[in-house]
Amino acid sequence: MSRSDCGGEKAMAVAGSIDDLTADAHAGALPPAGLRAVMSAAIRLYAGAVEAAGVEIAPANPEISATDAMVLACALVRSQDFTPFDLALWFSRTSQIGVSSGSGVSRAGEPLLGSDVVLNPTK
Repeated sequence: MSRSDCGGEKAMAVAGSIDDLTADAHAGALPPAGLRAVMSAAIRLYAGAVEAAGVEIAPANPEISATDAMVLACALVRSQDFTPFDLALWFSRTSQIGVSSGSGVSRAGEPLLGSDVVLNPTK
């Protein structure tokens, strides 16, 4: 089994465990320290994968609601004491070459706007 296959299996196992914790979180049974530990590890994992891929990777599956995404986004912004200027600076940092600033960010596995060229997260 290759290292990437093993990593994929580990990720799916962790995702399943987190899904199991969701009911606990909704019931208020997940301690804040445990939640912070899970989120901190996921954030480091995502940031490392994006840096390695060289493109932004869609961080969630389509079934994640806009409300859930914004709850997390706002909590992350507040936790780091970011300002709107900080967000604008970092948002522009993640823009991809070949995509106009008004069209958003190309994500791994998705075609570039107006093209059938697909960015591949593997090198």
